[in-house]
Amino acid sequence: MVQTSVTPFDLVGCPLIGFPIGFSQNADGLDVPIGALVGGLPYGEERLLGLAATYQATTDWHKRRPLEPSAAGARIAAAQRPRVTAEEVVAAGLL
Repeated sequence: MVQTSVTPFDLVGCPLIGFPIGFSQNADGLDVPIGALVGGLPYGEERLLGLAATYQATTDWHKRRPLEPSAAGARIAAAQRPRVTAEEVVAAGLL
């Protein structure tokens, strides 16, 4: 069973496992990790661990890391910077 909240599992004491499944971009354009929470039957920890291990054996999301916020911010700032023509640079006396 896949849930959007851990509450039902916490209330009855059923096991949960969380693992990374990718990245999503926030409003600032930064990559943020997203994950899945999967719940199991009582005493079903072994099955959940097997599921997560199988998923991680077939994907590499658990090895990936988001960009450092400063590097990502610099990339966003560069993309939003207005383009300047060569004529504008010469006119401003920057060359």
